[in-house]
Amino acid sequence: MRYSRANFSQNPFSWQGRFSRLSYLAWGNLTALLFLLIGFANVMYIIYAPGLVSGSMSSFAWLKLLSPTLLAAVLLGYSGIIFTIRRLHDLNLSGWLFLLLYVPVIGSLFWLYTAIAKGTEGRNNHGFPRDTLLWEGLFGLLTGILLLATFGFIVGYVLLHPSSENVAILKRMLR
Repeated sequence: MRYSRANFSQNPFSWQGRFSRLSYLAWGNLTALLFLLIGFANVMYIIYAPGLVSGSMSSFAWLKLLSPTLLAAVLLGYSGIIFTIRRLHDLNLSGWLFLLLYVPVIGSLFWLYTAIAKGTEGRNNHGFPRDTLLWEGLFGLLTGILLLATFGFIVGYVLLHPSSENVAILKRMLR
């Protein structure tokens, strides 16, 4: 079966094509939740499997036990890169800019920009916009609301509990 460029742009795990803001948040959150579920299931298996863990286990044995979580972490990292590249394509930017995510402080601000900035309307250098599916829109909106609420709680806590440590952190951030 031959694949056209249009089919690749519809596959969320292809680096080709574009992702809207809501699709970006939805797919990023979905893969993060899957990673957490796999990690949690793996840890529960290790804790509650009778006779599985002994005090004299080698590092290799631990690596074998944790391999599902490690594999999920690698896949989460890969999908995060792919989703960011697609989001950058929606902004009509080069996918290579995803490397900015690994620069301290700048990476956080850059992620915020990719999550908030409005994509290019109509066709751009990376093709036509991909339709946001209903579940992506709802899940992406929920993710955005939860991110804003979390940010609000953190800022509120720091402002309402002006301990010397919190004030020092704020002063360092404002310098």
